[in-house]
Amino acid sequence: YGKKLNYDVANKTLIEIDVFDNSNIHFADLTLLNCNQKPHNEKVEIARQYWQGTDVRDMNTEVLFTGQFKINKIIENNK
Repeated sequence: YGKKLNYDVANKTLIEIDVFDNSNIHFADLTLLNCNQKPHNEKVEIARQYWQGTDVRDMNTEVLFTGQFKINKIIENNK
């Protein structure tokens, strides 16, 4: 997905964090975002599915985070 957006996937920093109680974490199915060629009514239903979230945790899971956090350690830094 990142490569399709011309994102330099080799240039990344991976960190381990602790989140505070007032934080929000949303897990969504990333594959649902591939809907540009769908009719509008299907996009609306796909958006609903996306925002309902998922319990799946794999390479197609997108994680959205808002809130406060503390960095525990830098795991990988390829800058």
